[in-house]
Amino acid sequence: MSAVLPDYDVLNDALRGLNPDLDAAELHGQLCGMLCVEPRLPEADAWRRILGGDPAGPARERLHEVWVATRAMFEGGQFDFQPLLPSDEARLESRVEALAHWAQGFLLGLDRLGLTDRSGLLGELPGIAEDLGKIAAAESYALDDEEADENAFMELVEYLRVAVQLFREELQAKRETQGGDNATPTVH
Repeated sequence: MSAVLPDYDVLNDALRGLNPDLDAAELHGQLCGMLCVEPRLPEADAWRRILGGDPAGPARERLHEVWVATRAMFEGGQFDFQPLLPSDEARLESRVEALAHWAQGFLLGLDRLGLTDRSGLLGELPGIAEDLGKIAAAESYALDDEEADENAFMELVEYLRVAVQLFREELQAKRETQGGDNATPTVH
């Protein structure tokens, strides 16, 4: 099944009434981070952790669409996953800023479910987490070659897609070795 996330700008508009400091990219990053740690996290719990309460009004429907599409992407396999970012028609600066917010949100999502010490993770995950932290911390972007900058952005998005899948797979394998599919990974 092909999952379709809601339009970035439509979701941003819906979020303004709930939390004006949270954009669609960061929200989706947080959700993805939490679902990597706990794939069976109930939808209501996810929104309470991210928003500090239950969504209301027009945002509720948009958030449910995000939830359904994100779960479907994760269950569909590694090639289905896409981060929620502005469309390709948006200015590159806006897309790069949203990518930084997405990476920040992903790390925050891991943190929200207790995975704050990522140095003890296996394989490439500690290095990937460090890379995501660098992407999240970028404050300015020197963009001067449109084609090269666009290619670099696409490479970062692809890296992020692979990184999320690696987190999901590694944490799932860790859950299974700690007592089966019902166990959650030990987090600190």
